Amino acid sequence: MLENKNNSYKYFEKVFWCKFKIQNVLISYAVKQIKKLQNDDAYIQSKEDYKTYKTVKDSGLDKGKITAVMNDRITYYGLTKGSFEQYVKVQQDKYRKYTSSQMVQLIARDVFSAVKKCLYSNGKEIHHKKPGSIHTVSAKSLNNGILLDTGHEACHFGSKKKGMDCHFIIKDYNQWARDCYEKDKDKVKFCRLKRKQFNSGYRYYIQLVINGGPAQKHACGGGECGIDPGVSTVAAVSNDKCFLEVLATDAARYNKDIVECQKALERSRRVNNPACYNKDGTVKKGSKFKNTKRYKKLLRKFRTLHRKRTCCIKQSHDILADRILEHCDTVIYEEMDFSALGKRSKGEAARKDKASEVKQKDGSIKKTRKFKRKKRAVKIIYGVC
Repeated sequence: MLENKNNSYKYFEKVFWCKFKIQNVLISYAVKQIKKLQNDDAYIQSKEDYKTYKTVKDSGLDKGKITAVMNDRITYYGLTKGSFEQYVKVQQDKYRKYTSSQMVQLIARDVFSAVKKCLYSNGKEIHHKKPGSIHTVSAKSLNNGILLDTGHEACHFGSKKKGMDCHFIIKDYNQWARDCYEKDKDKVKFCRLKRKQFNSGYRYYIQLVINGGPAQKHACGGGECGIDPGVSTVAAVSNDKCFLEVLATDAARYNKDIVECQKALERSRRVNNPACYNKDGTVKKGSKFKNTKRYKKLLRKFRTLHRKRTCCIKQSHDILADRILEHCDTVIYEEMDFSALGKRSKGEAARKDKASEVKQKDGSIKKTRKFKRKKRAVKIIYGVC
């Protein structure tokens, strides 16, 4: 954890604001260039030729020439990693005190990965970052961005001439972190600044990315263990143990508070921004909300509850993993695509066989066959309340 001395937390808040500003400027530029590319006649023709090459056998088209034309038009409109790095240099000069060249290069890399999804994969559009959605700022090495001083347990943020020096504290109760730092502080590759939301505001932490594997916390057992991970449960079978566990049972106690906080946030925003809503309750397009002090306080509470629930889930999973490793040193598991389980089923909408009773506004009861739900495990996987 980083100390809050000489207004260092205000400096870190400015660092995250600068990353938010630079990333959105670059995203706006990328969106504009993608629209120009999609209206380019040569690019449109090359895409049609590529579809023909993939679908029609013996079409006589040369794949190399088609991709060469597409790549040439992409480079012309500046949709490459190098072009993004050149474009973002101007933004880095504006905020030299709070950023470095490697920090903005990582921003360019992230935006370029989003552009690649739009151009080569199933990505539809690039979304701008929302205020407060950025929680990490990273460097690429120890010579730029975040400089580590292992002798004094301190870090320097920003450029070498300008920036902020700050000490970090390793808590006394975290002896494992202290042992790892003392043992592998010469193997640190780069540092990452991270923030977490509390009721009183943000607290800032420094993460050290060390080359090699993590230090082992405890001894493992012997033999093999097979686990079957599910959406809400996990089953494990080893040579001397067999159990079925429900995942993160303690995390459910936060759900009620999160729902109440969501309702309070919505009420506060609607009361203080009546001009931003239509008569039917929908939001007017292009509306700009004004958030009051109470709304910001509720938002901090809402984010804190999510942080607590996340920590509770992670701690529960770590305890379960330690329990499994007590009986084995090799784990065999079935690979599952949990993100696919969170999606809606692709089948056609069908009604239930049994009719349900629905109460009307006039008090009468009407029987109707409701549609079968297409949702699967969204609430369990993503923690939706």
